Amino acid sequence: MESTWLSRAMRTNIVDFHVPGQMKIGAGFDAESFGEKLATMGSQAVALFNKCHYGWNYYDTGVGPKHPGLNFDLFKQQLDACVKRDVTVMAYYSLARDSAAWDTHPNWRMVNSKGEPIRTARGDWGVVCFNGPYVEELVWPQVREIITKYPEIKGFWWDIVGFPDDSCYCQYCLEQMAAEGVDPRNHRAHYAFNERSVVRFLEQARMIVDSLRPDLRFTVNGTGRVGPARRCRIYTDLLVTEYVPFRQGFLYWVPYAHHMRTLDRPFNATMSRFHKGWGDLGSMKTDVQLQYEVAHAMSAGGTCQFVDQPGPDVNLWPTVVEQMRKAYSFVKDREGWCTDARAVTNVAVLADPLTGERKDDRAWNAVQGACKALKEGHFLFDVIDRDGDFERYKVIIMADNQELTPAAIERLREYVRKGGNVLATYWASLRPATPAEPPGFALEDVFGVGYKGLTTYARHYLELRDKAVLGDLPDQPWMIYDRALQVKPKDGAEVLATLRYPMFDVIEGMSYSHSQSPPSHHQPAWPAALVRNKYGAGTSVYFSVPILRAFWENNTPQYRTIIANILDLLLGGDRIVEVDAGPSVDVSLMAQGNRLVLHLINYHAERRAILPIAFDRDDPLNRWAITPYPQPPKSYDRLPSHEVIEEIPPRHNVAVRVKLPSKPAKAYFAPSMNELAYQQDGDTFSFTVPELKVHEMAVFEYSKPFQTPYR
Repeated sequence: MESTWLSRAMRTNIVDFHVPGQMKIGAGFDAESFGEKLATMGSQAVALFNKCHYGWNYYDTGVGPKHPGLNFDLFKQQLDACVKRDVTVMAYYSLARDSAAWDTHPNWRMVNSKGEPIRTARGDWGVVCFNGPYVEELVWPQVREIITKYPEIKGFWWDIVGFPDDSCYCQYCLEQMAAEGVDPRNHRAHYAFNERSVVRFLEQARMIVDSLRPDLRFTVNGTGRVGPARRCRIYTDLLVTEYVPFRQGFLYWVPYAHHMRTLDRPFNATMSRFHKGWGDLGSMKTDVQLQYEVAHAMSAGGTCQFVDQPGPDVNLWPTVVEQMRKAYSFVKDREGWCTDARAVTNVAVLADPLTGERKDDRAWNAVQGACKALKEGHFLFDVIDRDGDFERYKVIIMADNQELTPAAIERLREYVRKGGNVLATYWASLRPATPAEPPGFALEDVFGVGYKGLTTYARHYLELRDKAVLGDLPDQPWMIYDRALQVKPKDGAEVLATLRYPMFDVIEGMSYSHSQSPPSHHQPAWPAALVRNKYGAGTSVYFSVPILRAFWENNTPQYRTIIANILDLLLGGDRIVEVDAGPSVDVSLMAQGNRLVLHLINYHAERRAILPIAFDRDDPLNRWAITPYPQPPKSYDRLPSHEVIEEIPPRHNVAVRVKLPSKPAKAYFAPSMNELAYQQDGDTFSFTVPELKVHEMAVFEYSKPFQTPYR
């Protein structure tokens, strides 16, 4: 990965600003105080607003509309104050949200399938299209203007680069789709067209910027998703996924972080300093939660970025400055062991592109469930797409994959034949029926099972027949809260677990006590639930139930244990790291030059005290847009909290075992620099962490740059 100022800037900020036109802007603004506060925070770089979601500009522009309540060049004053203090500046620019352009240019608007112009309820922002004149007549002239007018900037931070659901059907998109032979009624084809439109926009942007200032860097929000990340990485210098625990929980960001780091680009966690989310003025997170969030970002290989939104005077609140100073002091003490590091892993979760076009809207839950199980089980893992490097990993988890290309299927088959291992679940590689052949697994020969259909029951019991898979679990039928596939093992395949059907499905008018009915003694025709199969030099284990998805949705601890036991079988007991701690301790191993850095992060959340708030369409607070977290839908600012960290009780004398390529020249804890005493047994090095508060690093230094020997 190329080392740039973006990859080394661990402490960055966005001063976000979206203010309606009737407000007076900058009354009493003190540029010197503004710059000094950013420096006091410890910010190394900041994205300052050029154009907001309302379409207003905050600099002296000759192209677009300046905010009507602003009578001076605010951006220039902010820029000069930051440059004076060696705080690198990027220009924040909102793209597909532009109310001013939407209001004055009806032909620039995005349109839904009903022919209606799209305007968001939350913020009342107009949504404009990348395929119309908006880009040529406003965006590119302003990009050129900003680059020419402000040579001190070091890059752009672009927001809202994409298409919302059910868009766009404007005249320009329809004309472009007709030229490309795309049926706008084909949702999948339309989605692919929108993705090409985004890539085309970024390619043009890169060409224009490079023609004027090839040293400028690009950061594009929302580029961490599986699929878009690989396409966008060519044209952007930093991949970004927002990290908002209040809305989605602390685990939401994990799959994106573990994917972005595989794409040879720096990436960051764009975090809110607010309790809930963007613009939650008058709220604050706790100091310990900020420490946990930045430690989590750094341990995954990412940089840290916090978003603040000041009032119309644009002055930063002293309380916010002080809290950011403490958080970034925590980062500064640790960043020397975190910059330009790469992950050491031996397991990968294979994720489908996030097209929203799957047969099952819950498919992404399987990826999230796999990541949760791996993180809580202390496995070292990445998240890869179907074009990823399979050979880097000893085990690949196929998480209900439905969108594998023929090329990816063949690569997976060859990967196992040469000695790789797969854990596949549910309908991984299941191909649909065609006039020429019935439905079946494309990797049937690898899995060692034949597809026979979907079971008729909504719940199933799992009986673990293999002692290694059962492990320390009680030997009883385990409830799986989901459907299952009927599969028939092939000759030579070994059945590790079987299905037991319930006596009957509990439906309206037919119940059994309070929940599901007991397991039936009737044995189905194809009872296999877990099948192990040798294929070439490798091994596959296939699960006919969606256990990864079920783990995410039900949080059943025994599912995590079953998954961990199977992975230990496939790894041959060859874990890189083992930690004698529960699932609330996160572990990651990073290679940095001549160092191996083992991160341990302690996590503790408060108990939730409220149920989801009742949804009332007559409530005036519901003027905000609906968000899908949780279900049923609730207004954005009426959601209950997912997780809040108020304290993290320290752990003491945590035992750790890590496999190292050789004896290190030096071993110590960071940032304390205390000596790390260890015992060596072959390639396993054992030691104890005396106290784990929020974040501890065990550092193993070698005499020359470290080359990862792990597979």
